[in-house]
Amino acid sequence: MSLMQLGRSISLRAQQKRTLLPLPLFDYNVDNGDSIHDISLAQAGGDLSQGTVLYTYEDLGAQSGFSGSRFVLNIGNGNWSQAISVYKEKNNGHLHCVVRYNGGYEIDNYINADTLPENFIKVLIKWDTDRVAFFINGVRVVVDEAYNAPFGFNDGIRFGARENGQYAIAGESGITQKRGMFWREVLSDIECERLTRTHEIVSGVVRDPAMDVVAFLGQSNAVGQGSLAQVPTYPHEDKMRLIAQNGTLKSGYSDPYADPANIIIPKLANGSYELSYAGTVIDALAHSSNNVTAALCCALSSTNISRDWNLSYEVAADRYVCGGVAFSALQMLRLANQYGRLKAITYHQGESDAKDGMAASAYILRLRELFSFLKREFNVPIILVALHDWHAGSGTNQTEWNAIKNAQLAFVMPGVHVVDAADASLISGEEVHLDAAGLHTLGVKIANKILSL
Repeated sequence: MSLMQLGRSISLRAQQKRTLLPLPLFDYNVDNGDSIHDISLAQAGGDLSQGTVLYTYEDLGAQSGFSGSRFVLNIGNGNWSQAISVYKEKNNGHLHCVVRYNGGYEIDNYINADTLPENFIKVLIKWDTDRVAFFINGVRVVVDEAYNAPFGFNDGIRFGARENGQYAIAGESGITQKRGMFWREVLSDIECERLTRTHEIVSGVVRDPAMDVVAFLGQSNAVGQGSLAQVPTYPHEDKMRLIAQNGTLKSGYSDPYADPANIIIPKLANGSYELSYAGTVIDALAHSSNNVTAALCCALSSTNISRDWNLSYEVAADRYVCGGVAFSALQMLRLANQYGRLKAITYHQGESDAKDGMAASAYILRLRELFSFLKREFNVPIILVALHDWHAGSGTNQTEWNAIKNAQLAFVMPGVHVVDAADASLISGEEVHLDAAGLHTLGVKIANKILSL
């Protein structure tokens, strides 16, 4: 071992002691002059029945337009009959989580992580004989707590390729390997989230630390359904900005603020966009603070908390995945901090769950899980918008709507502040969507709540 390697090893041990992480058996860091090498079964101590492996790489061409798949990370045998893998579809950039058991699929395509615009993508797999979990960019995207554990991983661990170097993503145009790590131990979920967290969503961003950003999460009323013919005049438009869904900072603000053109994360686009309350909110905040203030849309119509916004919903016996909309929104929230200073997160959702007859107690449980994750990573005030009043009708929808609304109004959690949409007016002839006047009324209330904190 060279003196440089010894020094790095001592430094790494000191860091591991501070973070209480066990020392990895292998740590190849390109920034330290290392090359990333595959790890054979013998190098892993002759046993790959458990462990944790992390691979970081740069992908500047997430969607290549070509058919076929390329492997990001693979633990397996010589003919891929036993394997735990993550691979990328070249035509659309999706990442797939896979477990092969005795030549068949135990886990396949339970989540498609949509195209990730980050320069650096971090993929982690941890496994033992009872549990396997996949993490991508700070989120546990798949976990199975009763899977058939593969065996005979005689080809070891491959970074950027399948067994024997087949179907390699490493070496392709736009792909740069950055780091490969392997632990014999199975690390905790919290440590795996931390190890895979990324913050650079798009490259080349110049951060303005004086610019405030408000992110709007939820479904159709958070996206905006008010008539564009009634777009208000914003008195402080010179200080209003929009972080567009294509990842760029626009020079001003305009409705609809959720523009699906060239969106960088497709899970947050369905084309149903009109006037929102985002403009009213950031106009008031810009006036009060005299800071440039930007809106960021992280909302999608017709989404529910039981699946889309659920960080861990059950898709099979003891198998859980992260909702695709929640995963995508987390990437956009990180984008906010690239451009400026994330000031607050609003969450306006529950209409779909009421329609589906979801119990209020189950709704609140999922809400608490989501907010706990958001608070842990972003540590900014969260504004929970309680549903507006159901004005007419009867039956299950109205009953569940009112139950969820009342549970939202009673919700208590440090750092979470509730705004009541009860007096917001609706589009004529329906119960679900707010009209332009109602959106403006609600926007004023949200802004006042943020200003009061």
